[in-house]
This record gives sequence, structure tokens and C-alpha cells, in this order.
Amino acid sequence: METIGTINPKTGYLNPLLIFLLVFCFSNKLHSQNAKDYFDSGDKKYDLSDYTSAIADYNSAIEFDTNYIVAYIKRGLAKFRLNDYRGAIADYDKAIELEPNNATAFNGRGMAKSGLDDYTGAMADFSKAIELEPNNNYAYIARAKTNYRMDDYSSAIMDYNKAIELEPTDATAFNGRGMAKSGLDDY
Repeated sequence: METIGTINPKTGYLNPLLIFLLVFCFSNKLHSQNAKDYFDSGDKKYDLSDYTSAIADYNSAIEFDTNYIVAYIKRGLAKFRLNDYRGAIADYDKAIELEPNNATAFNGRGMAKSGLDDYTGAMADFSKAIELEPNNNYAYIARAKTNYRMDDYSSAIMDYNKAIELEPTDATAFNGRGMAKSGLDDY
């Protein structure tokens, strides 16, 4: 009788079960490494503003691991940078499906909705991001910008004030608050 780790004296080959186990274990290890490798490669390309190539790498990472939440979020951000707002929304939707309390995904989806002039949908997503992460000054700024676009200058000022409270050196918040005050003729 042949044991798992032995060579069959008749054939001179390793036991087929051992070969199967080695291949299975090795391929699973490569599987998870490849997803991360593709993701890291996508991040490098994203950092170089090569969004199309970054998306291709994020696609590959997701093919290896369909639950790779951060890959969906980063691919959504790359699509957003290319003005593919609907594609970005689809990626953020998937990230939210996989992790319903992911504030980054809600904030990103809100930005994409804003790109489509869906300010009501954007407001709901920014508010959810703030609910999940009350100290996220980026979500306050994004919601303030949306309020400003909707001519709700008072609400924009409140959100900019909160963003400034959270990050007192954020020039974007000060500039936005000034623009909102001018909308109210508060010079």
C-alpha cells in the first residue's frame, strides 16, 4: 500500500494525492498574493494619474478576490477621476453591499452622484458617511459643497464650520465657507 508522501516504486512518481495537495496549497497562496500584487500595482499607477491602467490592475485584483472591498473603492475612485460616474457608483455600490458601514464607500458614491448632478442622492450618501464617521471632515466638506450647489448657503456654512472645527488648517473649508457667506451677502 502506498502512503501519501512516498514515491510509487512501479511508476517512479510521487503519490497523486500528494501532488494534488501541493498544487492546491500552492495555487491558493498564489491566488491571494496575486490579488494584493495587482492592487498594489494599481495604486502605483493611480498615484501617477494613470487611471486607465490602474483600473485594469484593480479589475485583475477583483478577479482574484471578488470580496476585495478596497479594490472596488479604489477602482471607483479611478473611474471618478475619468468622469465615469456611473461606473464609480457601481463600484461603490458593490463595496457597500460587501461592507454596509464603510464610510469611505458612501463618501465616494456621494461624490460620483454629485458628478451626475444627483444632489439629493449625494446628500444622503454624505450624511450616511458622517453618521458612520462623525469626525470625517472630508464628508462635511463634500456635503457643504453639495449644499452650496443647491443654493442652501446656511447649511453649507454649518458643514464648513464643522469641517473647520475638525481640521482648523483646511484651506478648502475656509474658502468654501467664504463663498457660502457671499451667497448670503454676508461679506
